[in-house]
Amino acid sequence: MDGKYLTPQMRVSSAFTLAGAACVFITYWKAPKLHKQIYVRLVVNATICSGCAAVAFMEGPHIANDSFACWFQGLVANYFTLASVFWTVAVTHQLYALIHDPNLSLAGGAVGNGWICSSVCWGLPLLCTLLPLMTNDYGKYKDQGLCFVSNRSDSPSWGIAVWTFGALYGWVWASILSILGMLASIVLHLRSQSHGAGSAVTGLVNIVAAYPLTLVLCWSFHTAHRLVELFELGEVPEIVVILGNVLPILQGFFYAAVLMSTNRDFRASFLALLGMGPRAGAAEGLVLSTLSGQERSDAPSPDCDTADRPTSTSTAERGLGFTGRMSDVTDTFVDDMRPTNFSDIA
Repeated sequence: MDGKYLTPQMRVSSAFTLAGAACVFITYWKAPKLHKQIYVRLVVNATICSGCAAVAFMEGPHIANDSFACWFQGLVANYFTLASVFWTVAVTHQLYALIHDPNLSLAGGAVGNGWICSSVCWGLPLLCTLLPLMTNDYGKYKDQGLCFVSNRSDSPSWGIAVWTFGALYGWVWASILSILGMLASIVLHLRSQSHGAGSAVTGLVNIVAAYPLTLVLCWSFHTAHRLVELFELGEVPEIVVILGNVLPILQGFFYAAVLMSTNRDFRASFLALLGMGPRAGAAEGLVLSTLSGQERSDAPSPDCDTADRPTSTSTAERGLGFTGRMSDVTDTFVDDMRPTNFSDIA
């Protein structure tokens, strides 16, 4: 399919994602109280990364090969797309840790240690993006499609196949599988608990699963398209080409929509900016409660930092991963982030 026919569709998709990412960023920036909500911080990072990738996709496939614009598109799109995927893994891991054990570690410390999480989610995509430059380059494979890993004069025969998976697709699908595995473990853990686990599982899975399911939706057609092209398996149906190029770009827009629709604090802050809801001060008063039902009062911490999560729990409490009602985890982490004192919203 000629790239010029995809360019308008990709520009529109990029515009939607840029708009969604801008709304998320501005809302988060203007509402400091949201900075305390771990879940929100991680999703905001993932959405902003998708927005940055959308900038690179704006010109679509209608870019001259061997040009700086094509090289820029391949490099920037690969980095920020992969970073967005890794931040989605961080969202799921944070929930997994809260459910199973508040002291569970990514690498020998508090869950979501800020520098470890940031190093992985920002640093590993950079490494994966730069590694193909050892043997290959960024451009158009056989002078068609979007700019991605391409051959140069001295590239080995295995370069395209290895770096296609090593720079992006292998990590994307490994991330999706790890996310689904953590969600399955969360469901099984909650179902093993008594009284009320069923409703908690329903609310929790319906919200958190939206992010990995969005990844699957966005990347299924694109991966199929690339595999057919890479292994020359035949002609790719036009609908697969269109969806494969448009849906990954819309990932950030979908993330913004899920965040706005499932997080009451974020939605209230956004509406306040538009002058359609409570004043900003009231919106910021909706503070995320702790697992024990106490109001948070600590200062914002770095990405993924969980210093604000209580750790002095009993053996039984640690076995459950939270205290109080079974639905407290859903309320605290993913649902409406209900305040402990309703007079705060007056």
